[in-house]
Amino acid sequence: TPLYSSAASDVYKRQALRRAGADKIYLDIVLDQPSDADADARLNTALRNFSGNAYLVRSKSTAFDGTDRWEHSTAAIADNVPEVSNDRWRNYLGYVWAAPFIVSHDGEKLPSLPASLVGINLISLDVFPIDYSFRLASIPTYRLSDIAYAQDDRTLAPFAGKSVVIGTSFSDEGTSNIPGHIDVPPSMVDIFAAESLLSLIHI
Repeated sequence: TPLYSSAASDVYKRQALRRAGADKIYLDIVLDQPSDADADARLNTALRNFSGNAYLVRSKSTAFDGTDRWEHSTAAIADNVPEVSNDRWRNYLGYVWAAPFIVSHDGEKLPSLPASLVGINLISLDVFPIDYSFRLASIPTYRLSDIAYAQDDRTLAPFAGKSVVIGTSFSDEGTSNIPGHIDVPPSMVDIFAAESLLSLIHI
């Protein structure tokens, strides 16, 4: 089920972030059902022509029968757009305590979202611990509508040279818990993982 009723609205977000000079953007939303064909084509073109690097994020999860599944956006949107993947394995309390460097399924391998955010291209099946000691308030968050239709470039200035993760406050896999907070957007887990990886690199 798509989390946006139409891919057309995302085109505006891509253009706004290009104007802002964002370095990389990650669309951490699986658009697995086609919407309007022209809208899907415009979104695909906007992603491929983004002045920095634009990525679609696949979502790896476990089905009720215990098998892994890899959800991805439709071919009309994903064609020739680079992809990364998340892999958020939650324990019974809803916490994710480790993240992989790469995500594999059925013989295919993709960089994990946290590793790509940090710029690490490591072919390793290892995982690394997620450190949640960073304050949640230290991670800037914005409403997409404020970005998409920003008329003042000062609104977009914070995105210059930055990596931007576009997600939702919920997903088919649900929300996540982090110490001190419950029901946070799933993308936050990967952002904390990226910050953790950065701190490990700089030790």
